[in-house]
Amino acid sequence: MDAFWKFNRHKGKYTERSLNEISLGGLLVAVVLRTIQFNMTRMRAKYLHTNCFAALANMSSQFQNLHTYVSQRIVSLFNLLARKHTKTLDLIQQQQQTLTTNTSNDNIFNENVQDLSIIEDVMRMVLEIINSCLTHTLQHNINLIYTLLYNKDIFDNYRAHLSFQDILQNIDTKFPELKFTYVGEEQCEDFFVPYIWTLVYKSCNFYWSPESILIFKQQQSLISQ
Repeated sequence: MDAFWKFNRHKGKYTERSLNEISLGGLLVAVVLRTIQFNMTRMRAKYLHTNCFAALANMSSQFQNLHTYVSQRIVSLFNLLARKHTKTLDLIQQQQQTLTTNTSNDNIFNENVQDLSIIEDVMRMVLEIINSCLTHTLQHNINLIYTLLYNKDIFDNYRAHLSFQDILQNIDTKFPELKFTYVGEEQCEDFFVPYIWTLVYKSCNFYWSPESILIFKQQQSLISQ
């Protein structure tokens, strides 16, 4: 993101952990992400949230060589929001089954519905930041790519969600499905069967006379050929 500002041979001063070889821009992103998470759990100031996400969104198209820790914090932020989303949605569904004419209960229900809408907006902001980064600087963010692939199951429950479907589809297009086909050698059992029995012979506590084991003799004859 800003190769000039490198902490070469130094450790970034960060209270959660020691960060080696992190750029000044990467450290800035880490601090903003930590501020967002602190605000979510402690202060819950709406405008602080808005300004922090606006700053990250403006920088996202220029993210380059994001540190492993920073990449993990981006994905963990979405995971934290996803857990809050699930919890709030469960509360709403429970309240819908027990709705009464009680005004206080109605107010709590409306507050939860409003909270759910805010959480979905914030989740989409995180996805838009990820999408912007992948769109503009995909080849320069190996750590982010690896983190997304490693934690791809976090996004599975939201691929069909109307609020996230389009943005997740766009992110998925950056990662074509990888398929691997195993092509075995002809008569591979000639190697694997003797090899496995050799491991059994060497690791078990039973004594077998090696001269009496025909499969070892067959293996030696194949090697000599």
